[in-house]
Amino acid sequence: MLVLGWPEVYPRFLVPHPLNIAHLMLLNASLVLGTMGFLLAHRDAAEQALVRLASLDTLTGLLNRREWMQRAGRALGTAAEPAVLLMMDLDHFKRINDERGHPVGDDVLRLTGEVLKGELRASDIVGRYGGEEFCLLLQHCDPEAFSRLDERLHQALRRRCEASLGFTVDFSVGAVRVPPGEALAAAIKRADDQLYRAKHAGRGRTCCEDGVL
Repeated sequence: MLVLGWPEVYPRFLVPHPLNIAHLMLLNASLVLGTMGFLLAHRDAAEQALVRLASLDTLTGLLNRREWMQRAGRALGTAAEPAVLLMMDLDHFKRINDERGHPVGDDVLRLTGEVLKGELRASDIVGRYGGEEFCLLLQHCDPEAFSRLDERLHQALRRRCEASLGFTVDFSVGAVRVPPGEALAAAIKRADDQLYRAKHAGRGRTCCEDGVL
């Protein structure tokens, strides 16, 4: 009689059957490959999360200064039309820290970040420049749209701080229109000059060069 198949039809008790060994090897290989795929996928996700965290200000959730400078610089380098650059500074912030404590000051900064993220467009580039100062680059923003945004930001921050903290907070802004090809550093210097004017004119206001409003 001719028998086809594995030569050892009946398993031996003391030695694992070759079919069982082959099955275990295939199972182990699939487990190893599956585990490697899982680890690689999660490694990529973890790396992306680390890159994202490295680009954000931990207190406000906005872009940090370095990342904002990079993104704003790229945007200006490829812009085909003028953009609007704003330097924004919270008024009397040192007094808030001194009189109400630094945790309350942190709350003000967090609320400011929430207001900016809530009021700005996805195409706008906004970051925390340092301390209580914020930087915004607005593309495709005509004078009428800028005026409406400026008023919304003032009102929104006052309302949020009043509702959450029991007192209002305002800010000053220096704004300039940036033509294509202008260096970011030069535009920031001009916006800082306008911010200085706003502070010395009484705070709680926006000062800008011609063409912004």
